[in-house]
Amino acid sequence: MSLKVVETKSGFWYFGWFLLLLLCFVAVAFLGWQWGVVNKGYFETEIAQLQQNNQELKQQVAELSANSLNLDSREKIAQASVQQVSDDMGELQQKNNLLEKELTFYRSIMAPELDQAGLTIESLELSPVSPQEFDVVITLTQVKKQDWYLKGQLKADIEGEIDGKISKISLQSVVQEENWSNDFSFRYFQKMRARVLLPEGFTPSLIKLMAVTTDKKQKTEREFPWKLTENL
Repeated sequence: MSLKVVETKSGFWYFGWFLLLLLCFVAVAFLGWQWGVVNKGYFETEIAQLQQNNQELKQQVAELSANSLNLDSREKIAQASVQQVSDDMGELQQKNNLLEKELTFYRSIMAPELDQAGLTIESLELSPVSPQEFDVVITLTQVKKQDWYLKGQLKADIEGEIDGKISKISLQSVVQEENWSNDFSFRYFQKMRARVLLPEGFTPSLIKLMAVTTDKKQKTEREFPWKLTENL
């Protein structure tokens, strides 16, 4: 029969290990706290630097956005300026064309060397008001070598189609102004203006004009295609 010896550990042994573990935990906590204290200034500096960098980036983004808006505004202004210059040039060209047209017109009146009859139907101008309504301007002239007043009447017929049939309408029958007259009286030129309203479905193709002086000594005829003009 053999005897087995069993070793028993006292409470002091367990208490010793407990104190050792507690000291280790306190040491680790102290070292961690000390590391944080030592590196606190570094982290604060890093955070401050990052905040400053973030603020600078925000400022740069704002400046870039402002520059982009500024460039966009300048581009729009430049485009608007180019368009305005183009519009102004077009307007000036139209005015120049009109002045040249008027100059040619007055030269034709004031040039005594031209071998031209006294009474002349110079031009016809048509401007649309609505699909069937038009402003009509007929210009009568006489050259300067005919230096007396001309008086007489103008007759005008509008030819076209309605319902597929050729039709003719007198200008005076479709004039809207109640007091409009086809009588003329002028020394150098006269513009006879009228607003006409054509019948529904009537499609004009040309207008025939005849001007006759009261004494029947001068008579002139001319026909124009029904073609709309600009800048009356």
